[in-house]
Amino acid sequence: MKVQWTEKAQKRLQEIEAYMIAEEYTRTRASKIIFSIIQKTNGQLSEYPQSGRPGRVKNTRELFFTNSPFLVVYTARQQVVTVLSVFHTAQQYPPLEI
Repeated sequence: MKVQWTEKAQKRLQEIEAYMIAEEYTRTRASKIIFSIIQKTNGQLSEYPQSGRPGRVKNTRELFFTNSPFLVVYTARQQVVTVLSVFHTAQQYPPLEI
């Protein structure tokens, strides 16, 4: 199954990376974490699109990884998985808007 990332999801990854760097992660470490989120998400959802739990927002699903504090919000329809956003689990979710 094809996995696509919305502009908003891509922007959230950039924001997460910038935050990590501001919190004294090295640029290399922050980039590796972001790459890992992308790689794990694409790998999991391309093979098992329904593997995330039903989402708190209607018509979405939520994917967690045990070794990562991030929540991936997505939809799975026909042959396409669309990643809508990424949140740190300490953040308010669902926010007022996705």
